[in-house]
Amino acid sequence: MRRYPSAEIGFSILFFLLGLSTVFFDIQRKQQVATALRIEDANAEAFEAENDTVQEKEKTTQLTFTDSQSAWVQIKPFVRESLESALIRYQLSSEHARQISHQVNYFAKAVKSVKPITIFLHQKLGSSNIECDQAVFFTPGMQKGTMRLQKGKFYLTSAPVGLPRTAELHTGVVKKNFYSDAQRSSVDHSLIEQSMMIFRHVLDFQRDVCVGDSFTILSEKSYDKETGFVGDNTLLYSAINLRNRKLSAYRFVSRKDTKGGSYLDESSLPLQREFLVTPVRGARISSRYGKRKHPIRGYTRFHPGVDFAARTGTPVLASGHGYVKKMGKTRGYGNVIILIHDRQYATLYAHLHSFANALKVGKYVQQGAVIGYVGSTGESTGPHLHYEVRAKGKCINPQKVNKLPPEPLKGVQYELFIKQKSEIDRKLSLLRSA
Repeated sequence: MRRYPSAEIGFSILFFLLGLSTVFFDIQRKQQVATALRIEDANAEAFEAENDTVQEKEKTTQLTFTDSQSAWVQIKPFVRESLESALIRYQLSSEHARQISHQVNYFAKAVKSVKPITIFLHQKLGSSNIECDQAVFFTPGMQKGTMRLQKGKFYLTSAPVGLPRTAELHTGVVKKNFYSDAQRSSVDHSLIEQSMMIFRHVLDFQRDVCVGDSFTILSEKSYDKETGFVGDNTLLYSAINLRNRKLSAYRFVSRKDTKGGSYLDESSLPLQREFLVTPVRGARISSRYGKRKHPIRGYTRFHPGVDFAARTGTPVLASGHGYVKKMGKTRGYGNVIILIHDRQYATLYAHLHSFANALKVGKYVQQGAVIGYVGSTGESTGPHLHYEVRAKGKCINPQKVNKLPPEPLKGVQYELFIKQKSEIDRKLSLLRSA
């Protein structure tokens, strides 16, 4: 019969181990304290030696801040940090931080701002502390408000006023590709991306834009000389002169527009179509819509989409606004995504290497958003995107879905567009003659 140790022996062993661990941690703590004391002593000796050296010198260099030295500092709250807490972090008193944040939050609600309001503090660098005597904020609509410190409180000196806007004209010739040559012409990358998104509905930048074609981009931005704040660039006009045609895009803001405007051609036709011409950048068409010989199975069958050959990992864009109906792994199509659009349209993206982060079934995606990456999953002979467009459940040719002519503006909307177009043309003429 096997005998087991009694409870007394078990408790004795347990207490012995606890005591041993306590002694070990006590020794370790004493070693850490001793190390810290040695470091402190070494720092003190170095500090004393440094002071002795400085005192031996006849001339000592000192840096003193005076009230005449000041700077504008932009306030940048952390994620999930309130404006008032950020102001206190920038060495404002809690009372002054409350006064400034109250004024800013009031105007944010008044203009129904979704984007955060930009704030600058005018700080004086004194001999012992930092003093703030002025605060400036900019609304998303590029209006400037100024608050000054008067009798211990921050008061709004006047109602926010709009900042002056500066127009910039960029022209260039395509020597390599549109994107790189536009960058070489000092065009901001956001304006390049926006121009490509505007014309992407009617133009394939990979195949239609050639060496020797020219481009023109007119933008406008707000600038504040006092703080140095530069507002977002607004694209007013973009044009691409191809060998056989010219594409122009004018910014148009209707009276009921809440999204920053749209872009129309010279005859007021909208450039945005139902879907993008190419949902993959820098890809070549390796197989078109229609009958073809299947590369794996060997027999002729109907090909219900267009294949775009590209490197593995190339971003795949949503060709239109819509909701994710399906995403997952299938046998033939591999990793696949299906989007549902308006007018009973659906698009399919197959053979993907992976999906975009945070993408899930039911999520709404914007046109041009990255939804996945090119791969070679499923029945595939190489990395490419298989792209389909379905109307009421039936596959249609993706390259002909945008052939339907859009409707131009009429009545009051057309007159408003002509007025805005004339103003843009006037700016183009002035900048070209300058």
